[in-house]
Order: sequence, then C-alpha cells, then structure tokens
Amino acid sequence: MTTLANGTYLGDCLVHCDETVTVSPSKLTYSLTSKLEDARSPDIRVESAPPPGLWERLERTLDPAAISGLPERIGLPDADDSGGEFLEVSRDGETKRVDFPRDADVAEVAELLRALRELRARLAGEHRP
Repeated sequence: MTTLANGTYLGDCLVHCDETVTVSPSKLTYSLTSKLEDARSPDIRVESAPPPGLWERLERTLDPAAISGLPERIGLPDADDSGGEFLEVSRDGETKRVDFPRDADVAEVAELLRALRELRARLAGEHRP
C-alpha cells in the first residue's frame, strides 16, 4: 500500500508547530500538534475516509522515479526559523522523505506537492480554530 504525507514544521515554536496531512487509499489524516501541551490550543487530530476520487487524483501525480531521485534535504529547511516542509512517500515497505524550506518549489514533484498542499490547507480551514 502507498501512503503520501506532506507537512510543515517550525523548530523555534511551542504551540501548533507541526501540521501534517497523510493520505492512503483508505484513510485521510490531518494533524496540528504542539511541542508543549496548551489547554487553550489543544492538538488537533482528525481521521476519515478520503473523499471519493481523492486517492486516484493524487496517485496520478505520483512519480516514484522522480521522488526516489530527490535528495533527503533540499536547501536549508527551517533556516532562520522560517519553517520547514516535507514530502514523504511510503510504498512497498520503503519510505522516502524529502525536507525543504516551507513553500519551496520542488519542480520534480510540483504537481503532487501542489495537490497535497491544497488538501492540507482545506483541512486546516475546516479544523483549525
């Protein structure tokens, strides 16, 4: 089974620092977590089945060769506390994760990254306070 994940993180942050969307053919997960527990801003974790057609649309943008050809790190993720971002693909028992500066263009996976960012933003709009 294949699983796709995209998220952002802030190293110098305490509350709502890490945001992730994870998608598989059977599950969609959104999370927004903190490094410290804060009753006023609790962590958010939401799981559901993916909407009809979502997995198929994402799978069409998946280019395993392009992803495997990427280095583990591009540029300086979270340099100067500007935030880092990642793309992670787990397939056939192997996982490839690539970290890069938040909102950076990664041409080799631009279409997949755009689709996952849009999904993450939509879920954030639905579930963030």
